[in-house]
Amino acid sequence: MDFSQFENEYNLQQLELIIPQGHSFQMWVTPRFKNHFVDNSYEEFTSNIIENLAQNIDLFIDIGAHYGYYSLLVGQANPNCEIIAFEPAPTNFEILNRNIELNHLKNARVVNQAVSNRNEQVNFNISTASDNCAFINHPATPTFKQIIIQSITLSELLSGKKGLRTLIKIDAEGHELKILEGFKDILSEVDNIQMVLEINPECLLLDKTTPKELFTTITALGYKSYFLDEINHQYFQPSDNGVETWKTILGERKYLNIFCKKVISSTNLLFISHSSLLAGAERSLLELCKELFTDYGCMCTVVLPSHGPSEELLHRVGAATLIGPINWWCKGGDPASEDEKYKNITESLSWLICNQSLFELINPDIILTNTIVIPWGALLASVIKKPHIWMINEYGKLDHGLNFFYSFEKILHFINESSDKIVTKSKDVQNTLFPDLKPNRVETIYQFIDQPKIDNQNPNIKNYFTNPESFHLIISGTIMPSKGQEDAIRAAIELIKNRHYQVELILVGYADPDYQKYLKELVENENVNDFIHIIPFMESINSLVQSADIVLICSKKEAFGRVTLEAMLMEKPIIATNSGGTKEMVIDGKTGLLYEPGDHLKLADQIEKIINNPELRNTLASNAKEYAKKTFTKE
Repeated sequence: MDFSQFENEYNLQQLELIIPQGHSFQMWVTPRFKNHFVDNSYEEFTSNIIENLAQNIDLFIDIGAHYGYYSLLVGQANPNCEIIAFEPAPTNFEILNRNIELNHLKNARVVNQAVSNRNEQVNFNISTASDNCAFINHPATPTFKQIIIQSITLSELLSGKKGLRTLIKIDAEGHELKILEGFKDILSEVDNIQMVLEINPECLLLDKTTPKELFTTITALGYKSYFLDEINHQYFQPSDNGVETWKTILGERKYLNIFCKKVISSTNLLFISHSSLLAGAERSLLELCKELFTDYGCMCTVVLPSHGPSEELLHRVGAATLIGPINWWCKGGDPASEDEKYKNITESLSWLICNQSLFELINPDIILTNTIVIPWGALLASVIKKPHIWMINEYGKLDHGLNFFYSFEKILHFINESSDKIVTKSKDVQNTLFPDLKPNRVETIYQFIDQPKIDNQNPNIKNYFTNPESFHLIISGTIMPSKGQEDAIRAAIELIKNRHYQVELILVGYADPDYQKYLKELVENENVNDFIHIIPFMESINSLVQSADIVLICSKKEAFGRVTLEAMLMEKPIIATNSGGTKEMVIDGKTGLLYEPGDHLKLADQIEKIINNPELRNTLASNAKEYAKKTFTKE
């Protein structure tokens, strides 16, 4: 090995100030670690997990803190969290201390001690590599000196903090079992401690411990372990004592991180998603995974049909992902040919069968399907014998005009027979699709979303409304016939050409190319290009919605409009179709105005009414926000 790379490992004169990739905090590092943190995203999967857990904890204990990367990450995510960082190596401790002060973490303290199973003076090895300092002579780099330092147990420290929601990160180069022994009484007694451990089998053996002993101890303390695969952003549960699973996942790598949570409060969920984009259903699933993980510690794996924008965002909220051919058992437009049906079914089914062992390694407690358009979650649950929940977020035929490969009656029968529970997005979906099912089989759970954030300071935000004097209308969502954008365009044309109002309309979202072409031709033929703008999908449209005067919801039959709820929370007046789940959100004359789908003249009347009545406009917007806050709650 070339040891020249370590020549400045303990040289405080050679420190560099960096910003770790993907974060905004600064930290001092010696030259070798610039590659770790700047050129690469350091332990990205573990970092995402810890960052999200940090938002809902009271105490973070960082054992083997080194330069304090994870302490800084937690401090940024939750400034109110108490942080205790242990680092035995004197120079590392000095750099750690500087980083805590640099980032003004007032609730953090650093401790120049080692954590073990006894309170005593001990020999501690300072390795050639500063991140390999340990009780053992590290197998990767030689020890260049030994120091005497105080070791302590966590038992006394935690005895007065049993009520705190606690996250402990342990990176102790093989000493993990002894650290756990030092507070196993606390671990056995309380249920609110979560842990992330870095495990290196070679180091464990040098510290006279085996992986089997460690995993047996973790299990005996009432914990469930999840092995974190940094490369693939996945996690796995051992079904045995952990050793064989560990060997399978470790492969050629020297170490892996594991996340440990009490069995009593641990739930492992597997979601099957029909899309990797960021339309309403995908955004709702993203927020659900974030809430489940951050607030409840539920592990979430999402199976996606392809790489796409939702994949990275799922990683950011601590979810794992798996890519596979999740084909639909239906098709929009013309019915599918027999060849299409055969290909879609056999490709997905074959993939599930070939990867059965992988799903058994993930070992979910529950499998959830996030849409009516795919059956694979139900089939997988049957094969690996897990409970299945089917989340029905759409009508299928009535809203999107989908042609299913089998009769719709058979589709609904299969959904009923293959689900332990059916969850619908609105009462209208429940009453329309499952009118005869008992409440213990089907339940409506309304969606909750946080108050939309508006970034008016972002210089990259463009104002797509070109005339400040005009009345601004917006309709957002996938541009397709079932979303009714034609109603909005024809109403705008009526107001502009026949009623002589200054109005400007924006359509924004993913687009069905044929329908978008049809709408563009309609706009061009009526010569209203200056007043009606069709723009591509935007990841965040909150600032654009904020600049509108009215939000239009023109869907022919919407199960539950996410954009409707966002507009209500943003206190915007809404005009929507009198159909589907929208009627459960927009109460005509109170929280918005309604019109019948396809009646663009009535839509124009309702727009005109709001233009001419500022008091009504303000009342509708205020009532909508109050109703949304009261009705569509997190609870």
